[in-house]
Amino acid sequence: METLIKVAIVDDYEIMRKGLRMELEEIKNIKIVSEFENGKEFVDSLNKLDLDIVFMDIEMPVMNGIEATREAVLKQPGLKIIALTRVDDIESFQNMLEAGAVGFLLKNVDKITIERAILSIMNGNNYYSGEMMEVLTKNFLHPKKKEELIKLTNREQEILLLICKGMRSSEIGEKLFKSHRTIEGHHANIMSKLGVKNTASLILYAIKNKLVEIE
Repeated sequence: METLIKVAIVDDYEIMRKGLRMELEEIKNIKIVSEFENGKEFVDSLNKLDLDIVFMDIEMPVMNGIEATREAVLKQPGLKIIALTRVDDIESFQNMLEAGAVGFLLKNVDKITIERAILSIMNGNNYYSGEMMEVLTKNFLHPKKKEELIKLTNREQEILLLICKGMRSSEIGEKLFKSHRTIEGHHANIMSKLGVKNTASLILYAIKNKLVEIE
């Protein structure tokens, strides 16, 4: 028997929830557990729910998606949050990534892309829709020529891949049998070498310049 993937939808517009629900209902092994109109309703109910993935709108009343994601990930570190956003919402993308989101989809997403995102995230990867990556890389950085790319050590390359897959320093430390402080040091060194200022820019740089391969 195949395992059901349990999801929730958090969006203040009923028409958006309905549209996403219709797409999800056509995907095999998906169970929609609940829907919420804002982040606070979701966070307040989280302890009563058994969820794998949450589709989270960003701009909502009472509590927005950024705050809700940050609180939800603190309560349930294994929860996977997929942000629903506009293609031009660069600042919110960065804030959601830093809050703990592992996927980003446009609000007009189709069933095939949703299914691809769910599969990728359930396999431990981050997911960014093609349209999002195109716009984000244009806004955050420019691809480097091969001769301009800075070489990372094997350890830094390994840590960079895990960062791009959405793992936190503590999780990377456990996986590699290193202290949290050691991983944080490597993280800082990687950002310094690549000339980026935050994790969001680091991930985009790595993907755009093909330093890692994210499925």
